[in-house]
Amino acid sequence: MLVTFQFIVGADGVTGLTYEHSPAEGQPIAVMTDYIINYIEQNKAGKKTPSAKPKEPRLLKFNVNSEVAGFIKTAAGNLDK
Repeated sequence: MLVTFQFIVGADGVTGLTYEHSPAEGQPIAVMTDYIINYIEQNKAGKKTPSAKPKEPRLLKFNVNSEVAGFIKTAAGNLDK
């Protein structure tokens, strides 16, 4: 599944947005962001105390076979170019 944009919400309530610029150029993203900010301000959905303490992060271990490990190594090498 292709995800054009993702909302990021930190444990402290700080938020962010990341997006792939090819399918979603800056202007539509800016309009959407303005809409979200206006909605939050109009609904007084400001900072609130979390109802529970967030869980500590934990390491995720993946079991991959040699073929997948090779793909990962190739992809990592392509990032370094």
